[in-house]
Amino acid sequence: METVTITPTNADLHVLTTAEGAAGRVGHDLVLDVDDFRGTVVLDGDLPTDVRLVAALTSLRVLSGTGGLKPLTAGDQAQILRNATKALKADDSSGVLFAATDVARTDGGFQLTGTVTIGEVTRPLTAQVRVAEGEDRWTVTSTVELRQTDFGITPYSAMFGTLRVADVVRVRFDAAVGK
Repeated sequence: METVTITPTNADLHVLTTAEGAAGRVGHDLVLDVDDFRGTVVLDGDLPTDVRLVAALTSLRVLSGTGGLKPLTAGDQAQILRNATKALKADDSSGVLFAATDVARTDGGFQLTGTVTIGEVTRPLTAQVRVAEGEDRWTVTSTVELRQTDFGITPYSAMFGTLRVADVVRVRFDAAVGK
């Protein structure tokens, strides 16, 4: 058995949000970077047998914003992070935990079935993970969709609800793991 550690030194973890509502075009579609996370993958040969990932919600930062009426300023980014921290109750939260309970081999990767916990709420999650073999490393990618309200999170809204963050956000994981 071998354990592979995943951290921001060999992986990226991003949250992608979409602006919606009658005034949605004034908002920005965002890519938020998670700067503090740690994952472990226990391998039996080339088969993952245990996969876990823990992320700190207080470590979000704005990576980019597209759309909107104007480019994002540093002040806008700071306000976005304050809003996200408040909506996620990040200061009171133990963060996000994903734990796989089943791993199945698929064409081009694996299907991980398990649970994701955000704050105090746990929900089932199935993730399709693509794995590509390179000369000296494995490239691992996965994107999952999470519904904020499933975890007791009220999506951010402004302008009497005419501008809001879509309930469904995408979480994208990309890693380069040495062989």
